[in-house]
Amino acid sequence: MTIPEPGVAVGVRPGKPQMLNHVAYITRDTSATVDFYTNLLGMELVAAVMDDSIPSTGDPVPYFHSFFKMGDGSTIALFGGPRAAATRRTDPSGL
Repeated sequence: MTIPEPGVAVGVRPGKPQMLNHVAYITRDTSATVDFYTNLLGMELVAAVMDDSIPSTGDPVPYFHSFFKMGDGSTIALFGGPRAAATRRTDPSGL
């Protein structure tokens, strides 16, 4: 017997997702990425974060994280930095 989660009727699917906070990708060239999203696609650069370590793991990998706003308010996030692409290939859990 499966116990349903609170507020979810038995046998009723919760439905498809309604919104997205952000989706993250890795870029090898942060400058070209900013140029593409702002000048070609017309998206606003709404936030940028630089740090010396990966937040989820604490690994000492410098990165630049930029967020571009989409029409519905969600964002596309791009990770860049000297070792971001190499880290992603060896760590499938992400940045």
